Amino acid sequence: MPESEKQVMHIGWDAEAVFISRPNRFVAIVDIPSSGIQNVAVHVHDPGRLVDLLYRGNRLLLKKATNPHRKTKWDIIAAKKDDGWVLVNSACHRKIAEWVLSDPDISPLGQVDSICLSKTW
Repeated sequence: MPESEKQVMHIGWDAEAVFISRPNRFVAIVDIPSSGIQNVAVHVHDPGRLVDLLYRGNRLLLKKATNPHRKTKWDIIAAKKDDGWVLVNSACHRKIAEWVLSDPDISPLGQVDSICLSKTW
């Protein structure tokens, strides 16, 4: 693979959905047409408003949750914007930043000595 085509990470998805509403910061209601599922609650990992991405009728990509005891059985991964998809699962953003910073050829900081996760005090 040419240097210019390096893959940052593969983020899979299991179903396409249609956004209906967002009753709170971490839950959205969607329809999953391919499964015939309507008005199902899904997890929104980004608490931001995202009004230009999460609006009635917009297309979403979902991933099934791996924890069978979770209240929501799906996570929103991406939302359709123009001709592409926008990653809205902020759990992936740290991994992408780590990938960029660990490569001195593309890191805006050059060579980085170490990368540490955020600390909880």
